[in-house]
Amino acid sequence: MRGTLWLSMGFFLGLVSNVVVNLVFWALLGAVFWAITMSVARRFSWFFGVARVNSIAVVVSNLWTPQASPGGRAVGYTISRHELWAAQAVDRLFSSASLRMPELVRGLVDALWLRQSVRCTIEVSPVDGGDADLGRNLIVVGGSARNSVRARYVRARLPTAILTGEDQEPVKHDRSITIVRGGIASTVNLTEVNVALIEKCRDPDRGTTVFFCLGVRADGSWAAAEYLVRNWKRLAAEFGDAAFVVCLGFPHTEEHAEEYKEPLRLSIGSSR
Repeated sequence: MRGTLWLSMGFFLGLVSNVVVNLVFWALLGAVFWAITMSVARRFSWFFGVARVNSIAVVVSNLWTPQASPGGRAVGYTISRHELWAAQAVDRLFSSASLRMPELVRGLVDALWLRQSVRCTIEVSPVDGGDADLGRNLIVVGGSARNSVRARYVRARLPTAILTGEDQEPVKHDRSITIVRGGIASTVNLTEVNVALIEKCRDPDRGTTVFFCLGVRADGSWAAAEYLVRNWKRLAAEFGDAAFVVCLGFPHTEEHAEEYKEPLRLSIGSSR
């Protein structure tokens, strides 16, 4: 009888110890995932500026012109397929956890990630750039020829890298880039690649963060935005919260690209 009692006690203690060990293991695992998620979320928030202003808008180019409007409408909107892809890529980034984790814990991480409640919207640039709401963080897709928000910032001399001709009226840009620092302009000619730019700036008047993603062609603007979405961790590790400019060279094709391919990084550095 006593032997049976000791066996029962031993089995009970072993069961309890196994339960305790499993609870401790899952608690520690949860703490590790929590710490990793918080670290990435914090870096994400500061990199995109949503730690300061808790909203961000993706502003795509407006291809509409009054001359092409039936009935002479005063305002219209037309967007390119590639820039729509760019906006969708950014929206996906802000609507899901930017961590690759097993499905077992993905739901929990997504719930934690979304507690930031960052409001991400997709908008078409207004016909008049003066009508744009610049009080939010922005990801501006496309050049100043068709994106009035980009044109407004170019006139204000916020970006330090522009496609040559963006600062002219009417805008006529070619396959070269003008990089302006300290009032000195240098021009880089690029003919073998589909050139694109990513620049991060701080709007000094509003305290917001502005990203510019643009290329010579619409597929370059999409590819630049896609690069930002896929490589933001790398850029955040390189530059932290600082402004920067990246010149990218995507494979050149006669037709607009339908598939994203990683580019050459032709130049990269702090823009201030």
